[in-house]
Amino acid sequence: MKEPQSEVNDVLLPRIMGSAVTAIKQGRKDEAIRMLREAIELDPSYGPAHFHLGILLRQNQRIEESNLALNAAIAAEDRAPALAEMGGELFRN
Repeated sequence: MKEPQSEVNDVLLPRIMGSAVTAIKQGRKDEAIRMLREAIELDPSYGPAHFHLGILLRQNQRIEESNLALNAAIAAEDRAPALAEMGGELFRN
């Protein structure tokens, strides 16, 4: 049985991520960064939020913060080799 907070996260995280992706597509990067940080607060182990945050931060030349976010994405998704590979590729570029 899931904990109540987990059920809330199952609903909120997809909404927040959807809104963040929309904001990214519309060029509202600062708003997207805020939403991604909100998603991470709800679930620090949610790799996609860390990944998207890392990409946005890198685009804004916030390299150190980007590296931290991408490392967190890789750590959160250690069962997802493709994500780890993409993260490693970003660090090499």
